[in-house]
Amino acid sequence: MGPKSDKIEDEGVRYHARERMKQDGTSEWEFEEAPTTMLPSRMIMVRILIAKIENRETLAQLLRQIPIRQGQQGWNCIAWIKEALEELQMSKNVIGTSAVEWEAVRNAAMSYVQKKKDQHRFDGKGSFETARVATFDLIQGKETIE
Repeated sequence: MGPKSDKIEDEGVRYHARERMKQDGTSEWEFEEAPTTMLPSRMIMVRILIAKIENRETLAQLLRQIPIRQGQQGWNCIAWIKEALEELQMSKNVIGTSAVEWEAVRNAAMSYVQKKKDQHRFDGKGSFETARVATFDLIQGKETIE
């Protein structure tokens, strides 16, 4: 979740399920909520704008309640996102204008990442402003930051 503006000094919050390695060599899934900058990092390749947030606190509470399905075969962070989007679709007064249908979000994200890979955005062979994260606005159906 990030601000509408795209200033280098802006900050947001990253909500996600992540796999954490344990000392015994096994792994476990955990929910992470962490402040983050809007700057590019190894964790953030692209951003897909999918909704205008009406109520940040309610959104945060909703995301905190999406279950981590430890030990469930095939469950991963993508399944967590899908479930979060489904919950958002059913919630009232959390988001305004949006495009949160799972298939549309997944397809747009995969297509956009592939486009950026093909343009050499991530391998250093292309000519891009590397201080900003490539962003696609799914609501408007257009790229806002190359």
